[in-house]
Amino acid sequence: MATALPIDVTRGKAAERIPLLKLTPIGRWLILVGGVLILAAGPAVWGALDPETSGLSAGWAIAAAVGCAIASAISPSIVLVICGTLSWRPAWQRILLFAPALALQIAAYSMFWCENTPLDRGLAVLWMSPLIVSSGGLPAFLWRLWRRWMILPQGNDAQQPPMSIAGLLLATTFWAAAAASARWSNTDGWFNDAELKDSGQESIAMFITFVLFVFTPAAFVGLALVLSLRATMIRRESWAFGAVIALAISVPAIAIGSVVSLLRLVAFQVNDQPISSQELLAVAIGIGSFCVTAFFIGTASFIVLRLLGYRLLHRGVW
Repeated sequence: MATALPIDVTRGKAAERIPLLKLTPIGRWLILVGGVLILAAGPAVWGALDPETSGLSAGWAIAAAVGCAIASAISPSIVLVICGTLSWRPAWQRILLFAPALALQIAAYSMFWCENTPLDRGLAVLWMSPLIVSSGGLPAFLWRLWRRWMILPQGNDAQQPPMSIAGLLLATTFWAAAAASARWSNTDGWFNDAELKDSGQESIAMFITFVLFVFTPAAFVGLALVLSLRATMIRRESWAFGAVIALAISVPAIAIGSVVSLLRLVAFQVNDQPISSQELLAVAIGIGSFCVTAFFIGTASFIVLRLLGYRLLHRGVW
């Protein structure tokens, strides 16, 4: 009892540093539902940024618009998966709460991105969306297993296990469904299959393609967003602000540097010509626009969670 009292007092003082909107449970749920609806409207951003309708003509402006539109279509689903993965609720409750939200995301994406989209790959990306979302949620899943991260509402001090058997089965089932869905994707033109001698080489090329162009970018975005969640939930507002700013600078810098270096390393060609400096600049602007937009969407969502009184447990301490 002598040691428990100071810990409880410390936790109470720490909780007072977390901004909390004085809302009724119904008001909190209305804000959460409104946030989900706003995130679901992300794919509609393409309608406003489409170069054919918005009048954009400069290459850098088109690259920035495409990067922003792609991030607005993909990152909301990853944000929802991160919140669902780290939620303190049991697995069956998370399914009931987050499955309709993700279905709404898919419906919005199919409405705005399956036709007249960049590279006409909207339907292919729709089939790959479970794999993209699973890859984006993988860092949060690993942090929950390793550091026991969980999102809890303020005042809920119940000790929850970091992962249950039902949660592991749910994650395994989701990954299996994602892999099965990805097989329906139209990958024509992603690599030169004329040089492949048998189906084994084609399968290896397909696996490498998915790892480089689907899994790695989605996992990087998921890692950036889950680190943004951790930074946003820091108790001291000044430290939280500094951590968020540091991530906002470092995430686009790492992504741009990695992609541009990779294109130079593999001697990437456009129309059988080495990629030019202007094209590299457009790629850098597009990647930067994508990272900044995705990071902004995730950070804004996590700030709302903090204002509503949610907190992040790690190793049983917050």
